[in-house]
Amino acid sequence: MPRVDEYEKKLKQFSFKEAKVWGENADRFFEDAEEMTKWIDQPSIVPFLKCINDANKQSFRRFRPTVVVRLSLISTIAAQIW
Repeated sequence: MPRVDEYEKKLKQFSFKEAKVWGENADRFFEDAEEMTKWIDQPSIVPFLKCINDANKQSFRRFRPTVVVRLSLISTIAAQIW
């Protein structure tokens, strides 16, 4: 993830009247897999469904468990490290 100063530098390329950049820890801890799955679905999967035509929607929905499992594994490994 880029540092705050890198974001500030990028914003200076545009003519915004005002821009503020700050760092924020947005880590999430989930009580269970169900809670994490809902969190993954809404921002990461659901918004894209409207961009996929009906013929391909089923394939996309079959891909969802792969995303959930991989993110679950990453979260589990990260929790063990920290």
